[in-house]
Amino acid sequence: MKSATDERIPAWVRARLGVDSRAIGAFRVALGLVLLVDVLSRARHLRALYTDAGIVPRSVVLAEYGGPYELVLSLPDPWYPLVLFPIGVVCGLALIAGRRPRLSVFAGLLVVLLLQMRNPYVLNGGDVLLRILFVWALFLPYEDARLGSEGRQLVSIATAGLVLQTGLVYAVNATHKIDGDTWWAGDAVAQVLATEQYTYLFGDFVLDFFGGTGLLVAANYAWIALLVCSPLLVLATGRLRTALVSLFALVHVGMLLTLAVGHFPLVSLASLVVLYPPGAWDWVQRSAGRVRNRLGVSAPALDSISSWERSTLRFPSGAVPDRVRSVAHAVVFRAVPAVLVTFSLLSAAGVVGFPTPEPTDEAIETADFGQNWQMFAPEPPDRTWWIATPAERPDGTSVDAFHDRPFAADSPAQANHMASFRWRKYFQTLRFADTHPRQTEYARYLCENRNIERVELYYGYQTVPGEQPYEAGGETLAAFECSEFTE
Repeated sequence: MKSATDERIPAWVRARLGVDSRAIGAFRVALGLVLLVDVLSRARHLRALYTDAGIVPRSVVLAEYGGPYELVLSLPDPWYPLVLFPIGVVCGLALIAGRRPRLSVFAGLLVVLLLQMRNPYVLNGGDVLLRILFVWALFLPYEDARLGSEGRQLVSIATAGLVLQTGLVYAVNATHKIDGDTWWAGDAVAQVLATEQYTYLFGDFVLDFFGGTGLLVAANYAWIALLVCSPLLVLATGRLRTALVSLFALVHVGMLLTLAVGHFPLVSLASLVVLYPPGAWDWVQRSAGRVRNRLGVSAPALDSISSWERSTLRFPSGAVPDRVRSVAHAVVFRAVPAVLVTFSLLSAAGVVGFPTPEPTDEAIETADFGQNWQMFAPEPPDRTWWIATPAERPDGTSVDAFHDRPFAADSPAQANHMASFRWRKYFQTLRFADTHPRQTEYARYLCENRNIERVELYYGYQTVPGEQPYEAGGETLAAFECSEFTE
């Protein structure tokens, strides 16, 4: 694909695979905000989730992961994760302010990758999508995205990849959902809202208030219809695309207010920003101008561009021949994005059932650029579950070791008391994976940080209301004497 400002690119390609220059600026700001949310939310549990003194020492990760993990996890603990958090904050602020965006994206990508590799057991789809968006952000044409008074439709292999990536998330998820009986029956939205571990804020209110009105069934089918129409996010233009993007954005705002799925809705909103066509940005610009006029505020100077925003690779003058410079630029900003676009499309094709070459599958897995978006599909969760930690103190009293309060093993309220969605993802590994090393380290962490002598890991569950047949129960996964961690 030619330069992002090359007028020889057909208009129909520019309209569908191009991105408005103002959208690139908005995407940069959104990416910075999401990075701040990601880093600051992780910092709440820094010691427990990202250091050897916590629940996942590096030895546990290295027992399962090799290759680049061995290099990354050889960095000193706890300084390696401690340093990443302030760097991530600086990168997020730099992206929001528009300072050296390509350098800030590169540093932000390193922070995201290194934090995710430090503890891969607490990741969800939002983490995967955030990582992929940072990769695409490396190659965007910032040199042409000057945020002046008028926007321009910019098109490059990177803008095409970013647009296609956003559409693929929904299109692939649609294929998974239509394979599920619950989504076809119209019960999936209500079923998800009935699971205690996934709902927060207004989730219970929505279920209680609208559960018997048929609106949740309508929401179920409306979401399926939107997902099936998701290819139009790429194929449509003008007002139709604006309407579709806005509907998807409204759904993610709803998720943000009802479901404890981490920052997946925020990451999705950031990805949707790039799909708004020029007409939508013209409207935003006119509206912002009217607001500024009423407030008597002048427009901010948004068109200053730092030297790092040039698309060409910068070398000292005369140090590199023009031919070498041109080839290096083509490799970095055309060949690499072209390979990533190919990986994305082939991965999506393989997920939905088309045969793909085995070497390609291996390359996609190595690059970690897979497109298997299964959120709540093909079947949504049908039970509330929790991990409880009944423990015995030296004085003989019982306590829940995780929360350090009286224990109630069979209370579904335990599902609402998980510290964050990352703890829920970790607890899933304790129950649903080959987890003996992780169970042991979790027990060690509790023994070292609570005044207890013995601790058990208990898995409890009950099916959501209305699910037949109704089931409830639990089992002790493991039991540990704290003395075995002090010998």
